[in-house]
Amino acid sequence: MENTNSKGYITEKIINAFAAGAVPIYYGTPEVFDLFNRNAFIYYDPNNNRTAMDTVAYLEGNRTAYDEMVRRPVFAPGAQSKHFGKGLARRVNGLLAKVYVIDQFLTRVDDFLNAYWPL
Repeated sequence: MENTNSKGYITEKIINAFAAGAVPIYYGTPEVFDLFNRNAFIYYDPNNNRTAMDTVAYLEGNRTAYDEMVRRPVFAPGAQSKHFGKGLARRVNGLLAKVYVIDQFLTRVDDFLNAYWPL
């Protein structure tokens, strides 16, 4: 969530969530769609918060849909060449793919441990 919803104001907050392997829930300028793939995060519109809330509930109950969303390209089509060097975009996408693999591994370890040593 940005501190303000102002034209042109997009900070590191959304990319930090992507880098953590999460599906970002973003509130801020709609210009975020020029940079980031609208299908890879949840946009919170205070004038229509039901859409974001329904998406969160759906993803919470459907791990497959969540995993698919996490694997989607981070950047909007054309944003890489327009706003970033191709090398940077490739490195960011590679890093995010590694974060996803690590998350999947940790989920499996957690499932295994819970099966044999539940809390």
